[in-house]
Amino acid sequence: VTCNLLCQHLSNSNLENVMVVTTNVTAVSELVRSPHITTFLLGGTVHLGTNHIETLDDYTIQSLNKLFFDKAFFTVDGIDLNNGYSIINHAQLPLYNYLLSNTKEIYLLANQGKYDKRTFTHLCSLDTISNVITNSDCNSNYMKYYQEHHVTVYTT
Repeated sequence: VTCNLLCQHLSNSNLENVMVVTTNVTAVSELVRSPHITTFLLGGTVHLGTNHIETLDDYTIQSLNKLFFDKAFFTVDGIDLNNGYSIINHAQLPLYNYLLSNTKEIYLLANQGKYDKRTFTHLCSLDTISNVITNSDCNSNYMKYYQEHHVTVYTT
């Protein structure tokens, strides 16, 4: 859902010369409607998620090896002050680690339902990602943490 909302925003924006690289098949259906967005779907085995369809396997990660990104936007399944960011699907870990290492600016999309939650696979600490886009009613403990660790927070 979060990725689809970002894609709707991009499709409705006035941004020019945007290239979106994604594993999210559902997002592609939104993005292809916009003539100012070039969409590149990474290949791999197709998986049905809770709210999306994605491609993800070793081939997906291999296709990334020659790509570098200015900005990456992604979400996680859990955000916890003590345990950092976590994801349910451990198969996504190589993808996220590649993005963390090969992107100039990372943006985490986090709705209120992700906070105070730890899921199966640890991704990174909360101060690893320097930009967070979240709800305006985000828990004050997280806002304080982000401020103390120089994480830029954008609220919606």
